[in-house]
Amino acid sequence: MTKNRLLASVSLAKVAMRVVLLGVSVLLLPTAALSNAFEIVSWNLQTFGNPSSARKKVCKVAYANVLTDDVVVFSFQEVASDAGEKTLASLLPGSATSWIISFKNTPDSQDNGIAVKKGKAEILKDGFAFENSQGVPARSKATHPIRWAYIRVGDFDFMLFSLHLTYVGGQASSSKKELVYLL
Repeated sequence: MTKNRLLASVSLAKVAMRVVLLGVSVLLLPTAALSNAFEIVSWNLQTFGNPSSARKKVCKVAYANVLTDDVVVFSFQEVASDAGEKTLASLLPGSATSWIISFKNTPDSQDNGIAVKKGKAEILKDGFAFENSQGVPARSKATHPIRWAYIRVGDFDFMLFSLHLTYVGGQASSSKKELVYLL
């Protein structure tokens, strides 16, 4: 199986990040050839909850082909439940214990999360964007809870948001509202 990836490289401080986005358009930038480069993958998993055995087999192969050794950070969208997150973790390359996962189930069926490879990156802090006083995501600002994580890879640290934009009836106005709140 060949790896069709859309790569964008951005040189930041001493680190080059090659961002791999599946199903998302991205501006291609010049590739920076630094020895401490790492990849970030963002993947909409399509309401991943309780997949069939056949889908699990396909997913395990797909994840192994996309989440290669260079991939240190994995941002995922549309996980339906805690059970879905546990299933996802069990299908990731290595094992469920090879990844540190930032995920919290909410009443929404399309929760988002961020995972980092243990030993290669660490999550320093994490949570939801727009939490109310009870720590619950404010649905008035984003239909699907936006997960964030403050991550360190080597001596480089950054914040990453994992979000599933809303296209109500094929209209992008809901997504625009979510992005305006986030920015």
